[in-house]
Amino acid sequence: MRLARIIIFQALIVLGVLLFAEGAARVAYTIKSDPWRQSDWLTYKVDVGWDRRPNFTGLDDCGNPRTFDDRGLVAADATRLQPPTTKFRALFLGDSNTYGICLNTSQTFVEIANKLVPQAVSVNLGVPGYTSYQGFKSLLKYGDLLEPKIIFVSFNFNDRRYVVQEAQVDNDATFRRLYDSRFVQYLAQSSYLWRFANFLSRRLMNADFGTAESGKLGEV
Repeated sequence: MRLARIIIFQALIVLGVLLFAEGAARVAYTIKSDPWRQSDWLTYKVDVGWDRRPNFTGLDDCGNPRTFDDRGLVAADATRLQPPTTKFRALFLGDSNTYGICLNTSQTFVEIANKLVPQAVSVNLGVPGYTSYQGFKSLLKYGDLLEPKIIFVSFNFNDRRYVVQEAQVDNDATFRRLYDSRFVQYLAQSSYLWRFANFLSRRLMNADFGTAESGKLGEV
């Protein structure tokens, strides 16, 4: 009986510490902007794993403004697609490079291509973290809607996911598991203590990577 009381008492202490830390993290949020806020411009999708969030207007992970229409298309692209346009349509499939990570929409190479070739409509379907498999699924999803005349494909090292554990390989079952887990992840991300821990770990990992690779990056 005494042992049970000790265990309960210790559990209450741990719970109290966690609640205090959670409260402190929330107070910190009210004092300073929320740098460990999770991505809300992406949403889980059962067909492609994740995609741009429809009807989103706000900042992405790098703090750049992004606007997507009700189909998840870049708003600038959707505007150019509106009738009665009959322009030549060029579709760009890719990962973060195509998306234009840490760039304003106007600075992405898809937008620049559209300015250089104004007689065409360029549509950016790039999504950070995408593999060529997700690009293929994205083409099946948007192809009939956009009816492109030419398709540019650019995928890089994200395809390494094909050579890891079989359970992590891109396929419909993997995307279904990811989609079904979104509720648990939502509950975890609602904790500001979890957000801070995640933010801190990413900062430490980036710092270590930068120190280890700085010489190599400087040679590129």
